[in-house]
Amino acid sequence: MNDAIIEKLFLQYQQKGFLTNDEILAELVFSNVSIIQTERICSELLAKGVLISDSAPSKKRESNLNSDYDKAHIDYNALYEKIIGKEPNLKFLVNYIRKIQPPQLHEVEKLYPQIQEENDFARNRLFEMNMRMALKLAYQKAKQFQLLLEDTVQNAMIGLFEAIENFDLTKHEKFQGYSTFWILNSVNRNKNINETLITIPTHFLEMHEKIYKYLYEEHKDFFEEPILSAKLISEISSFFYIQEDVVKRHLILLSPLIDESVLEDLFFEDFSDEVCDKIFAEQINTLLDELKPKERQVLKFRFGLYRKSDFDYDNVCKLVNQKIYGGEGKYGYSQTLTLEQVANLYGLTRERIRQIENKGLKKLREKLRPFGETESY
Repeated sequence: MNDAIIEKLFLQYQQKGFLTNDEILAELVFSNVSIIQTERICSELLAKGVLISDSAPSKKRESNLNSDYDKAHIDYNALYEKIIGKEPNLKFLVNYIRKIQPPQLHEVEKLYPQIQEENDFARNRLFEMNMRMALKLAYQKAKQFQLLLEDTVQNAMIGLFEAIENFDLTKHEKFQGYSTFWILNSVNRNKNINETLITIPTHFLEMHEKIYKYLYEEHKDFFEEPILSAKLISEISSFFYIQEDVVKRHLILLSPLIDESVLEDLFFEDFSDEVCDKIFAEQINTLLDELKPKERQVLKFRFGLYRKSDFDYDNVCKLVNQKIYGGEGKYGYSQTLTLEQVANLYGLTRERIRQIENKGLKKLREKLRPFGETESY
């Protein structure tokens, strides 16, 4: 009988967005529930996230007070399907978010005092009911800059967590507007446009994004066959009113890591293909040989720096369930592997592979950084 009462009261809550103490008491008296069972029923309702008020909120208060009541005008189900289609690994997370009840009327106002009192349930509820907004913003940013969706979603969730930690109901307005700032800030701060190896400083990033958008709209073929022509450099320099040397630095960062046209145009234009291949291979291998074996192997797989002779090709292809070597070519390098694929090779988690990768990249940056400089890009 208690389950039926709980279900009935919860249905009322879903329809109205709140329950009053009098409404709960009237239902319990009508059903002749004992005091012990009353406590259990109230606990169950609170565990379901039901907001219990002393009285019903007035219409005047509802119209004048800034509220985080869910007023979404987008089809979240369609968004969820797009995300799963783009990144199947996020299916579990998306299905979890589907089941979460959206923000209710004045819910943040009820939750915030409880969060201040270190109520973990209230903190988790505030986080979970805004997860779909973080997911939406992550999807938009990943689509805009061709980012890895899994990493972008993770950065968005970190931003949402930071927003909860820093939010103050007495100083800030609506939480959704406040958290949007933190989510986008976290994504922008950690995004890696075109998967570059080098960390780009913040003061350099704003123009970097503008040039990326310009190339993506006007010269989309640059990302397939990047050629640093004088005409392209001059065009971008005139459009953004910046020096050509600065444009060239941006274009180098936006070019794929291994690309014969970029390497030949910038570094090896006076050499034959065989000499280019040898010099480049020697430079890469010299740097990587100074890393620990696992760091070296992870970086080779993550950035396609391996050759067929570097690993057990058939076994690796079987483990990642795809052919990963595209042929000898001029440089003999092949496809990059995702964190998930590299994790499967070593029997580790994605996060552990990410840590190994970041540690290796940090060492490479230190070796490539000119003496005496604290930052390099």
